[in-house]
Amino acid sequence: MRTIYASQIKTPDGTILRSQHRHDYKTYTDANGETYMIDGGYDYFRSSVNRVPATNITVYTDDPHEIKREIPVWGTYGKNGDDSYHVISVAEMTDAHMSALLDLGYVRPAIVDTILTEQANRAALFNRIINNDKFTLDQAHSAFAGEQC
Repeated sequence: MRTIYASQIKTPDGTILRSQHRHDYKTYTDANGETYMIDGGYDYFRSSVNRVPATNITVYTDDPHEIKREIPVWGTYGKNGDDSYHVISVAEMTDAHMSALLDLGYVRPAIVDTILTEQANRAALFNRIINNDKFTLDQAHSAFAGEQC
């Protein structure tokens, strides 16, 4: 059985509903008038059955890094705690933020793996820059996403 990284559905109007943790029951009334629901977070997947179905876009731990790094996984009020609450992806985190999360010790193992892969990719790209390797912007993006350049 595959392990869930992020339970999510996409409604017909394009809205993405994401359940962040067990029993995190979310609903949304779509532009078509139907109400869509998701629940289960990382533990199980449960969603509504509608006349116009939503698309299951759940991400699993064995999916590629370039997909997982873009999934919002960590809630924050910003560095100084004075921003409105928002959820960010590993791709949006600074190196210092990733290191601080690893120091906490209670981050889900799947997110730890994504952070460690992201840090390794950033370090490899930094080393290429330091060594004046010639590469294109697309190759640099691929390096951040964990692909071979």
